[in-house]
Amino acid sequence: MNLNHGPTGDDREGFAAFLLRLRG
Repeated sequence: MNLNHGPTGDDREGFAAFLLRLRG
């Protein structure tokens, strides 16, 4: 997780994909 970046479109997409990976 990049805390240095704000809630940009790219970060949101990356974070969503990250959560999907955790959920499997």
